[in-house]
Amino acid sequence: MARPASGQVLELERDRGPHLCAAVPCQRDAAVRTLSAGTTRVEAEQELRNRLADVSRGLWHAPEPAPVIEEHDDPDFHTFSSEWLAARRDDLGVRTVEDYEWALSGHLLPFFARYR
Repeated sequence: MARPASGQVLELERDRGPHLCAAVPCQRDAAVRTLSAGTTRVEAEQELRNRLADVSRGLWHAPEPAPVIEEHDDPDFHTFSSEWLAARRDDLGVRTVEDYEWALSGHLLPFFARYR
């Protein structure tokens, strides 16, 4: 048997003053409904009762978790710049290649190597 839904009214300190909110834990997640500034405790308690009634009737469900952003196949800067220079090495002059390698190894790669 599932335990009955419960919750509480929380008073949170914000930059613009205290905010009251109704907090309703649901399964593993804690769903919090924040009420606007200036809401009275009576209104926050009514919101809590409404939310608990929705939970008990099965009308309310915890929000879906944020989607996981998949890794792209884009290479990092180190890989991209190395491949770019290798592909153009024959079209560039010797001093230009030396200058690009110096700029990459001495300045760009220490900072940008892991950026995509």
